[in-house]
Amino acid sequence: MSRSQREERGGGYASARERAEKAGSGSRAGYLKLPSGVKLFKPKAGIVLLDIMPFRAGLHNPFADEGMKYYERTFFVHRNIGPNEEMVLCPRKTSGGRCPVCERKAVLARKDDDDAEALAKELEPKQRQLFNLINRKEPDAGIQIWDISYHLFGEELDKSIRASDEEDRWDAFFHLKDGFTLKVSMEDDSYSGHAFVRAGRIDFKKREPYESDMLDQAHCLDELLTELSYEKLKKLYLGVDEEEDEDEPRHRRDEDEDAPKRRHAEEEEEEPRSKKRHAEEEEEDETPKRKRPVEDEDEPPRKKKPADEDDEWDKFDEEKPKRRPAEEEEEEDKPKRKRPAAEEEDEDKPKRKR
Repeated sequence: MSRSQREERGGGYASARERAEKAGSGSRAGYLKLPSGVKLFKPKAGIVLLDIMPFRAGLHNPFADEGMKYYERTFFVHRNIGPNEEMVLCPRKTSGGRCPVCERKAVLARKDDDDAEALAKELEPKQRQLFNLINRKEPDAGIQIWDISYHLFGEELDKSIRASDEEDRWDAFFHLKDGFTLKVSMEDDSYSGHAFVRAGRIDFKKREPYESDMLDQAHCLDELLTELSYEKLKKLYLGVDEEEDEDEPRHRRDEDEDAPKRRHAEEEEEEPRSKKRHAEEEEEDETPKRKRPVEDEDEPPRKKKPADEDDEWDKFDEEKPKRRPAEEEEEEDKPKRKRPAAEEEDEDKPKRKR
């Protein structure tokens, strides 16, 4: 709904319901929509005790078939998109759809320019994960959602599982009956001036079984992701407000208004170049090198024939018999001027016998 439509419907008042629904949903701008009342888990440096809960996988989970019990949702995001520098879901890497940001990244990557290369690197999709968990130090909070970069937790978790023995069964850490509590050492870290925490050591501790109804309480992580349409994501990347669909931003309108002027200037600049090329071709026509036989000029320049212009060549062949009398006289003279040498020798033979 556009701004004008909302103003007309609400008598010029902003919507309290719209604000309440956004606040109540726990929505995280760009890619994640939390159910009402659900908290995001945000650990600090130190030891955390986590029970990862299974959920029934939904559609498009890259590592679990629909309905299977699983523990995480891998997805990819683009950072710093639009005027508000939002984090948005990458459709190409997450679900196999088209992504205008990835398309722009591909264009920049082909340029031999340091600035373009740096911007293309910034647009690279980043891998993240979602988890259902219970913080053992805050059990009354119920199941929380952990949204974290793969390189800050999941990568270390995968390393620990790969390094374990099969009889340890650490890969069953998220099972309800015979799972493990994860004792994670969260450490402070920073990059490019941004502070964050990352998982250091992860220990696996046997835990008490959970009831089967915990599976119903866990959230389907596949359904929490919000994927923008191609057009909406493109407008966000370009800084075009959805409310201004009918009226484009002023700077874009100015560019569009200047486009005809630029095209006209380019055409005027191209015209002298075209005339110059034409004059050079006429000079070449007058040079001695252009003394080709008459029959060559009557033949179409087949070496330059485009593959998709057969119709034009058919028309040319139809018009070919309509030649001027002078050309026909020249055509009749062809055999006299271009007789094979063998025939001339045959005519001379009787003379040599006498």
